[in-house]
Amino acid sequence: MTVQAQEDVLPAPVYVMDSDKLLQRIDVDGESIFTVTDEAILDFDVSGDNILYITAAGNDLVFYNNDAVITLIDGPEPRFNENGFFDEVFSYNDLIREPLWNPVGGTFAFAQGGVQLFDVATGNINILLPNQPVAIESRDDSPMERTTYAPLKWSPDGNKLVVQGFGFEGQWLSILDVNTGQLLRIEPQSMGVACCDASWTADSSVLYVSSLNAPSMGLPEAGLWSVDPATGTATRLSAEIDLETGALEHYGQAIVLDDGIYTFFGSSSYENSLLKAQMQRLDDSLAAETLREDVFSLVNILWAADGSGAVIYGTANFDENGVPGELVLHWIPAGDGEIIQLPLTPAEPVQMAWGN
Repeated sequence: MTVQAQEDVLPAPVYVMDSDKLLQRIDVDGESIFTVTDEAILDFDVSGDNILYITAAGNDLVFYNNDAVITLIDGPEPRFNENGFFDEVFSYNDLIREPLWNPVGGTFAFAQGGVQLFDVATGNINILLPNQPVAIESRDDSPMERTTYAPLKWSPDGNKLVVQGFGFEGQWLSILDVNTGQLLRIEPQSMGVACCDASWTADSSVLYVSSLNAPSMGLPEAGLWSVDPATGTATRLSAEIDLETGALEHYGQAIVLDDGIYTFFGSSSYENSLLKAQMQRLDDSLAAETLREDVFSLVNILWAADGSGAVIYGTANFDENGVPGELVLHWIPAGDGEIIQLPLTPAEPVQMAWGN
């Protein structure tokens, strides 16, 4: 049941790009909205009160907090040819995207021609992992012309960075040691590709990777993996797909907390391809506790840092045939608390982040 928002329903303010791609902040009452940017943006990240965002029109990387708005990188303005591709002056390598604050402070990673590191104190920029050209003939300058990299998730100690790779062979994850430059591609011990959401243990010793994806849609296989960051070896924790029935386990944006792994779990098969997921907590033995009985159709999930609930873009409403209703933003408490619909329509793909 959806009810009207009450005072202090969220554990912290949540930042979301709205349908016009303006950055908005929904305050803890679940009702009040503050508009952060007056122009459309492409990407953003939040650390406390400090925000990084990339302007859509100017391709600029901007720092924002309550005291200042500073353009840190004045990027080249995007240019397109008559076919809608980047023209001969502006290439995909010029596009700035995926800003990501280092949790230990002082630096952030971003993608532009590869993975780069920005030192906030000095303004120095170092390339950590350049994109790699691919020897092919192409009619346009697209990301398919090269292996491209972008930052995904810092380790809590700030020494390692999970990066996304994309190229002709599809997409994959690797672990980059920012001190030595060593790059370890995450290699599963079983079929499937370990992708696409990452969460570290607090001591940075283990990485967990989860995915809600459906391989029938041409996406990497759904599941849950643990990864040894010293070797890049991924061990599948979820069941492999049953090739006869198509039975597959899906884990939505799992996060690792002191008392277990929090996730949205669902299953699908050839006969029943519509994924419905429940909020769960997995203990050390991977035994599952269902945190609430509602089932959801999900697109995006943002877990609270203490596991008290999650903001989702999805729905708990289904018609008599099981078809999900309109997708909206909700706050879903872990337990029996009431589901709160949040007053904003997000841009897709949905991006959300907690603030202070």
